[in-house]
Amino acid sequence: EVAVVEQATTSVALLADADAKPGWMLALTKNKAGKTEVRVNALASLKTIDDKSFELWILPADKSAPISLGVLPQQGQQQVVVSEKTAALLLNSGLAVSLEPVGGSPTGGPTGAVLYQGKLTEI
Repeated sequence: EVAVVEQATTSVALLADADAKPGWMLALTKNKAGKTEVRVNALASLKTIDDKSFELWILPADKSAPISLGVLPQQGQQQVVVSEKTAALLLNSGLAVSLEPVGGSPTGGPTGAVLYQGKLTEI
């Protein structure tokens, strides 16, 4: 008898700058508790900026206002648990990273230049 291992589908995105140099890799996957999470890895090619933060935004396909997913790490990795609604939105939207004051946008919307962009794709 063969045991079937159910593999959760994972979607990934490389967030790259205008020169196609990637800054982060994102993975949308399920954690051990069964919750959907975004795993973010800062890549070695990322140029860090000490006195600024990089903030990740969902750009909804319907052109509604960008939705912040928070400040990205400038090195190392982090995980953010997201709702199923946010996960569905992530899969159908573009992603952008703006340069913001330390701690993120003070307005709830992007205030700085968009330096990195990407889109999730299933693997």
